[in-house]
Amino acid sequence: MTTTVAKAAKSQAAEYNERLVFWCDKVIEWGLILIAFFVPLIFTTVTGADIFNLPRLLFLRLVTIPVAMAWVIRLLETRQYYRFRTPMLLPVLAVLLSWLVSSIFSLRPEISFMGNYLRQEGFWTIANVILLFFIASTTIRTTKQANNLLTTMLWSAFVTMVYGAMQFFGLDPMPWGASGSRPFSSLGNPDFFPHFLIMLLPVAIMKFLNAATLELKIYQLVFVGLMAFNVVVAQTRGAYIGVLLSIPVLALLIPRATYRANKAWLIVIGVALVGFGAFLIWKMDFLNSILRGGFQQTRFYIWLGGLTVFAAYPILGVGPDVLRIASPSHKVLQYSLMEPMNNPDRMHNQYLDEMIMRGAIGFLIYLWTLITFFWKSFKVWRETKDPYWRAMLAGIGVGVLAYCAQNLVAFGVLPTILYFWLLMGLMVSLWQMDLVPVIADGKGKKVKPVATGIPEYEEKKLHKSVPRPIPPITKTGIYVLVAVILIFSGYWTLRIFDADLAYGAGEIAIQTAGAYGQQAAAETDETRKQQIQAEANRQAQLALDSYRRAVELNPWEAGYRTATEGHTSGLGNLLYQFAMSNTDTQTKEDLRSQARAQWDEALKETMYLENVYMQIGRSYQQEADEKPDQRKELLQKAAQNFEAGALADPGDYPLYFNLAQIWSELGNMEKAVQFAEKGVTYAAPTADAKVSLEIGTQANFNYAMTLGQEGKEAEANPYLERAKELAEKLLVLDPENAMAKDILQRISSLIVTP
Repeated sequence: MTTTVAKAAKSQAAEYNERLVFWCDKVIEWGLILIAFFVPLIFTTVTGADIFNLPRLLFLRLVTIPVAMAWVIRLLETRQYYRFRTPMLLPVLAVLLSWLVSSIFSLRPEISFMGNYLRQEGFWTIANVILLFFIASTTIRTTKQANNLLTTMLWSAFVTMVYGAMQFFGLDPMPWGASGSRPFSSLGNPDFFPHFLIMLLPVAIMKFLNAATLELKIYQLVFVGLMAFNVVVAQTRGAYIGVLLSIPVLALLIPRATYRANKAWLIVIGVALVGFGAFLIWKMDFLNSILRGGFQQTRFYIWLGGLTVFAAYPILGVGPDVLRIASPSHKVLQYSLMEPMNNPDRMHNQYLDEMIMRGAIGFLIYLWTLITFFWKSFKVWRETKDPYWRAMLAGIGVGVLAYCAQNLVAFGVLPTILYFWLLMGLMVSLWQMDLVPVIADGKGKKVKPVATGIPEYEEKKLHKSVPRPIPPITKTGIYVLVAVILIFSGYWTLRIFDADLAYGAGEIAIQTAGAYGQQAAAETDETRKQQIQAEANRQAQLALDSYRRAVELNPWEAGYRTATEGHTSGLGNLLYQFAMSNTDTQTKEDLRSQARAQWDEALKETMYLENVYMQIGRSYQQEADEKPDQRKELLQKAAQNFEAGALADPGDYPLYFNLAQIWSELGNMEKAVQFAEKGVTYAAPTADAKVSLEIGTQANFNYAMTLGQEGKEAEANPYLERAKELAEKLLVLDPENAMAKDILQRISSLIVTP
């Protein structure tokens, strides 16, 4: 009796375990499919906040939670640890560890862990996609599962391609598209869109060449054609480099028999490509758009500046996602003159980014990972006998190669980074499958699989030993720990998104307040004017409350206090606007102090130090205008902040304009000339060149006058010559400039020949 009960209990436990694993498999499979399909497609324009990255990350992180929990449960219940034993295990774990270490020792650890507002590619995000790599590589056990995920990725790309074509032909329902412009689809940038597509182009080509039926081949041809069209009209150099370096490799991996079977198709495609290329060159000024002027020089100088950053932080780097903090003070002058007041947060070279953000150690680990992947993939491709899956192995591997090739002049963003790791995870899962072109018929004989359709295989039956079960209490402890980590991750995901929604609500409210303010100013009826102004004030207060909530929810995002990328306001900025519009002296002082307190907090986390220092400096300048008895002291505080901003970003030339004027007023003419000359240098290629020449001319002339009054006529002479030179340049830009004419007239009688 006891034995029977024990057997029944054991059978019941086994059945429960089998059902549990079954449902875990379903959660994992569908979770991966949802992530692969929707992450490249998600964006929102209704929140007023981040349009692309945060909505995608919200979806990615929330869907990852049940997938990761199911993965851990399945792993401990089946004890199939052998699936980790691939050549990629150590390199990928080393990548994760290098991200963690460089984040700990980052210039801004909080940003490196959470990711900056613009990119959201800190340790948290990378850990998430690497987790998905391990989940995909250890749970995809059949070619049917692999094909489902691969097909999902292709369908997601198809949606982006249709939308991209709609944008190009002026059919975009969204207001941001223009007919004939470079399409960006749901990727948010015409550079990122084709980078995403070319990762799947080799897979699509191989599916076309190996299609089993005419209908399927026609469908695949349309798919490849639409993909190629979007890649071409997006006019992105990185994508072209990726194609030029990856497709020839794919061509070498295609068997001769496949070429012979598709000879007629390939001839038609070749003729069509030649005609299409000729059309583009003739109709779209295509070559000129690709060879946009200054590209080579710009890239050279941006990379040169990046190498100086690497030299300053060679071992562990500056930290993930914080390059924008380090790059301004290391960029070379030539780059500032070619792209004034532009500070890269990426080097437009993924490998240089790896060196700078994660140091030499992280860069070498990254290369180790790529070399291991391609070496093992090529080895498995050579050993694979099934023609279809041999073609898919080539397509997936070359898709990863396309990503690596394009990143010679580009960098990854969330959708491309996700697909990079998912494609590698798919490849690693296929390494572990028995991809042979024969199957058993049930009678001990072996026959070839059906010619049509996609051959189905399962994992190799090489690992028979199963480790001992983990004690129930230990297993429960692991489950609880993982659940706590995942719930905590979900909580912060929702909190950060809630903060962004609050910030977006503030942006919408402040824009509405501005519109009402303009309407009130134009209103002639006094009663109506007061009503409109009251609504404007209400919207401004709503914006203030929304910004405060955003800061409270996510105090590490400095942009909520100043202005995030692509936005114009923030809590500190709005408080200062209230201060400047307030007539009560004490209230004005309180609001101004609150604004500066927010800016001071922003300095601890901001990626844009020079902008915050500029705001603080201007606030002291304006206060100096209000308080003549404290003017000198307040102007000195303004100068301190402007100089700190110039130290953070030497190319931010408006800082030099302010500094030259302040030090001139304070009587330090040597400093005034020093900063005026920097303003002249950095503003030369901009629309502010005239302003810089005016300031430079006046500063040099005033310093010469000061030296002359001190009896140092010989020392004054070079400054008079410089003032004359700048005044003449100013007259070229502004022939009627009275100040330049006056100074030139006065200089003609003052220059002393030694």
